[in-house]
Amino acid sequence: MRLYKKIQDLNNPQNLEMLFHKYLENQCTPAETEAILKWLMVEEYSQEHKDLISRLLSGHPERSKPLTKALQQRLQKNLENTLQKIEEKENAGSKLKKLPWLRYAAVVLLIIAGGGTYLSLQHKTPSKPATISSNKELTKPAKRDLAPGGNKAVLTLSDGSTIVLDDAKNGALTQQGNTKVFKLNGKLTYDPANTKNSEILYNTISTPRGGQYQVELPDGSQVWLNAVSSLRFPTAFAGKERRVEITGEAYFEVAKNAAMPFKVVVVTSSANGPEIEVTGTQFNIMAYNDEAAVKTTLLEGGVKINQDSKTVLLKPGQQARWQDKSIKIIDNIDTEEVVAWKNGYFQFTSASLQQVMRQISRWYDVDIDYEGKVPQRRFGGKISRDNNASEVLKVLELSNVKFRIEDKKIIVTP
Repeated sequence: MRLYKKIQDLNNPQNLEMLFHKYLENQCTPAETEAILKWLMVEEYSQEHKDLISRLLSGHPERSKPLTKALQQRLQKNLENTLQKIEEKENAGSKLKKLPWLRYAAVVLLIIAGGGTYLSLQHKTPSKPATISSNKELTKPAKRDLAPGGNKAVLTLSDGSTIVLDDAKNGALTQQGNTKVFKLNGKLTYDPANTKNSEILYNTISTPRGGQYQVELPDGSQVWLNAVSSLRFPTAFAGKERRVEITGEAYFEVAKNAAMPFKVVVVTSSANGPEIEVTGTQFNIMAYNDEAAVKTTLLEGGVKINQDSKTVLLKPGQQARWQDKSIKIIDNIDTEEVVAWKNGYFQFTSASLQQVMRQISRWYDVDIDYEGKVPQRRFGGKISRDNNASEVLKVLELSNVKFRIEDKKIIVTP
């Protein structure tokens, strides 16, 4: 008889532990997988339910060591693989019965381990998008809720005139010197006809709170802008270098051209930020004024960071943190977490409540207020940015933090 049939009471810690560890080792049958996931993913968690999950994931009673990050990642991977297999069978016309918890179009996984909360909330297992999805595809929020952000940006031309990109139709927008400017499938594209003897004009694209946008620069480089960010760039690159300026957060995939290095100048409110020089690479820059440090994370290639008379070279997987005019290098960065925003997620590893709420504020275009003492919580995990704010807050509340939405404000209470 299969194990899931033997287990009559999944609230029995011994029975549950047997099945859960079998799932971690990816040895469960489909029916056993359904049994464990249905138990983990109830709509409402009682305190007894949370306590049992906590004991289970914190290890045996004789061990105080909490669930390791590797096991957390394995659990998350197994979960995503399960969902993907189910979706593939449904798309192929299989008669496989959809699991009851899938009808909510979301998966909630809570891991209370090591004093923090690990969570995942996503509509489905996504493929990596070529461009950021349009906000028009998202569902309308319920009352006292906030819709997620989407493709929203304003393009400021060289003469100071502006184009609201989220209202503009696909096709040719304007011409700047010898360069034609297009909007194509939610992306801003520049097509220079001839850079020789061409007047150098500058454009700026800016995203508001609740906005994001992708730009293809005149040299073919791709830039993704997160919310509350801007990129200033020439409409055609000429001379010995390609230089742009950013505020906020941006992810770059730079077109290779060793003869014309690509340079990014970080603009901050407090001081002149670092200059990042590359020849062809993938990297992310986070330079919000309300964050403690400017962070440059290298995914592929190589970058050189210049600040005053100091120069630092980064290797893939490293992050440079610029704070108080000094640069610190951090090794073995989780680059997937760094660029999660570009791929449609919030993703955290031991993030404070304030760090989480700053991201929520930017994406949902909402102010954050704290009533009483700010709860000392640490969060880890992955949450889809396609969810309305109430769905994200519902998962955060599993760690005993309370929220309420009032108009354009989220109020946090202990």
